[in-house]
Amino acid sequence: MGTPITEAAGSSRGHPPNSRASRSLDIAFKAVGAVGCLAPLAVLAQLIHRYGVNLPFSDQWDLVSLLEKARTTGVELSDLFNQHLEQRMVFPRMVMLALAPVTRWNTKVELWVNLILAVGMFCILLILLLRSLSSLGRWRAVPAVALSLMIFSPVQWEDWFWGWQISWFLPLLCFLVAAGILTLWPDRRPAWPALVIATIAALVGQYSLFSGTLIWLTCMPLVLVREKFRKYWWIWVLIGVASTSLYLYRYTSPSVMASFRAPIPEILSEPERPVAYILYYLGRPVLDAEPSYFVGALFATAFVASAAYVLIRRRSRLVPSMVWISIGAYALLSSVATMLTRLGLGLPFAGSSRYTTIGILLMVATTALVSLALLPDAGQAPAPAASLAVASWLLVAALFLLDYRSEVESMRLWHGQRLAQKDCVITATSERDPCLTAVHPVPDRVYRGAQFLKRVGWAGLRDRPREATSGADAR
Repeated sequence: MGTPITEAAGSSRGHPPNSRASRSLDIAFKAVGAVGCLAPLAVLAQLIHRYGVNLPFSDQWDLVSLLEKARTTGVELSDLFNQHLEQRMVFPRMVMLALAPVTRWNTKVELWVNLILAVGMFCILLILLLRSLSSLGRWRAVPAVALSLMIFSPVQWEDWFWGWQISWFLPLLCFLVAAGILTLWPDRRPAWPALVIATIAALVGQYSLFSGTLIWLTCMPLVLVREKFRKYWWIWVLIGVASTSLYLYRYTSPSVMASFRAPIPEILSEPERPVAYILYYLGRPVLDAEPSYFVGALFATAFVASAAYVLIRRRSRLVPSMVWISIGAYALLSSVATMLTRLGLGLPFAGSSRYTTIGILLMVATTALVSLALLPDAGQAPAPAASLAVASWLLVAALFLLDYRSEVESMRLWHGQRLAQKDCVITATSERDPCLTAVHPVPDRVYRGAQFLKRVGWAGLRDRPREATSGADAR
């Protein structure tokens, strides 16, 4: 395909581009785009290899009792279905329980599973992006590279180093599978296979994390916008309602969650707090602390404005735009859900590295929508529109590079802390060992879990004196 920026200029002078030079330039752009997409992934893989630590972290200690049960009496369906806080983590538990005996619960293997799930997310988003921005021609390499910088950013370092986040990446991948299949399924093929795949993805996503329930809601517009799926809307609604009803069967609100939430009257009396929480949550992927409020407000406003523009003024772009509207809506609704359930933990919690994936999805969806609003319906984009679309992706990529080094430094510091915690877990002689409080808020849970792991030799744990522990052994 030709270069829209240069071709538009060349056509205005009446000189068609040289075909051989154009083909060479196409190959060069594809090569640069491929290298640019793979480079952030390769850097991230190296960082995971270097700084990952084979030791359970935070909620992973709750899995130890289930691992012990799997080795003795066996795990029942109810064990998988039981709540973890407000979540029903059926499928993430299945994945972790399947990996544990094979890897001797080397938690670093789970980090690579997280990365594989993220690669799946990237591939779906890339296909959607290349199709949506086809009028950019070879300049689509720019948004492709920007997308890679965003998805494989070290700003998500807590997710990259926490095997438990299989429960985070899996429902996000399931959402993108459902959204992607409903968008990309060819018109010439029957509708039912796409609906079956999307339904399975929605079920897996919902029973991985509570926010997976949003898949039914945010994919509904994708069912309605295409005629071939529209007549089956009632099936999508019926299965979604039935699945959600089952999810809520014998659901209990965990007592510990009471301190996490903010009462509705408090939210209504101080609306600036929840708004600040959401904006911080959405803007954190590129800037920390106060500047992130502005970034979050900028992207949220741009998303709503560009979606409204497409819906009102560019109805011809409704079908290719709807997937990005659905992705952005999923991100916005997820931020609201997190605010409602975690506001009580304080505003700084909104800036946790583990939450940045949602803000990244909003930024991807917003930049894609802005580009679609600028570009024509078909054919090569005129030079001004193409230049603005490409510039928007370059700007977003630059924002993600601003804090790149400081996020890598956070990885290095986390690595040192985890090695010290592993040394503590290995050498602690009772649950009253003061160093265990740095590992988990409930030290006796860590101590009891560590005794089991030492007996079976999992998670790289074995008894040895403190002075014999080395950094290399602790990994």
